Amino acid sequence: MAVTACPTGIAHTFMAAEKIKETAKAMGLDVKVETNGQIGVENKLTKEDIERAAGIIVAADKKVEVARFDGHPTIMTKVADGINKPEELIQTILDGKAPIYKHDRAVDSSEESSANESIGRRAYKHLMEGVSNMLPFVVAGGILIALSFIWGIKSFDPEDPSYNKVAEVLFYFGKISFSMMLPILAGFIGRSIADRPGFIVGMIGGILADPSILGLKSDLLAYTPSGFLGALVAGFLAGGIIQVLKIAFSWMPWHLDFLFNELDLNLNLDIIGSKVVDNESKLPGGIRRNYFNTLSGEQLWLTLAYRNVFNHSTVIFKKKAYEEAGRYDSEFDGFEDWHLWARMVTKNNAVVLNTVMAHYRLSESYKKRMLFRSRLARSRGLRLEDVIR
Repeated sequence: MAVTACPTGIAHTFMAAEKIKETAKAMGLDVKVETNGQIGVENKLTKEDIERAAGIIVAADKKVEVARFDGHPTIMTKVADGINKPEELIQTILDGKAPIYKHDRAVDSSEESSANESIGRRAYKHLMEGVSNMLPFVVAGGILIALSFIWGIKSFDPEDPSYNKVAEVLFYFGKISFSMMLPILAGFIGRSIADRPGFIVGMIGGILADPSILGLKSDLLAYTPSGFLGALVAGFLAGGIIQVLKIAFSWMPWHLDFLFNELDLNLNLDIIGSKVVDNESKLPGGIRRNYFNTLSGEQLWLTLAYRNVFNHSTVIFKKKAYEEAGRYDSEFDGFEDWHLWARMVTKNNAVVLNTVMAHYRLSESYKKRMLFRSRLARSRGLRLEDVIR
């Protein structure tokens, strides 16, 4: 199986697909090639295709869906290699030398494939991401304006003798399509660099490159439009600004995003938490996925009967489950959260990840209060089986 994709999605995508198919046929092999072209994904690989494949070739210079190849022999390479070296790629798979792909959900697929690329090549890919998304607007605008000329070069003008209403509609639709060229170029360059936040800033930068495209009039916008080059610079600036802001605000709490993602991926979960330490030096540099000793199922259910394994700073629960459990009970002052978890958790709807994602700065007096609350809870006989009953 193979996947091909180039930034513009017009030529190299299909050249690589054709070369791989021709080479595989010459070698006596069955092959299916998915193309990620300008009109979208064609000949999409199904789950059954992937399962029966001897291996997968991903010849792509832009983002493609690779999580589906997890656990399969997969070669990640440039689209040019799909054109120039298809036999070498296929033979690598047949010889069993293709690496087994391991997808990390915490790392974007584009980061995995571009980590070793030069700055120049990455800049080129960002640029072509903008150009490839801009082209349909340029092509559509050009065709619509050209069609309006059927009735005459100025048939769109009501003051001209050759005026035609259809020509006017076609001409102005074409102009609208052309007017989107700069915002789309800048927006998708920004998106390629910094995802959705980059897209928003890039789109605004593209509009500012020529405010007249939206009919905006203001003394603040009374400057000479910078046009295509301005939109180009705006796109890269947008991505760069967002990346700088990410670094500048990296100190802010980020662990909830990870937990939300885990909750989305496991639809049966109602409550999810993770580890907390009181020593900042123990925090890892990033998320370290490690399911060893992760608490879930009956083990979590029984552990919760004796100690509070959920921490407010790293726990998310669904509102519906919270309402059904009866919310917090103020009668259990000091350990009402523990009592809530005990009522909310069943044997298959909760998990505590063995992943350290936050730290507390605890004073000695607070540690003593926590110890007292724990002893108080046990003395009151907080037992999970009683709560469930």
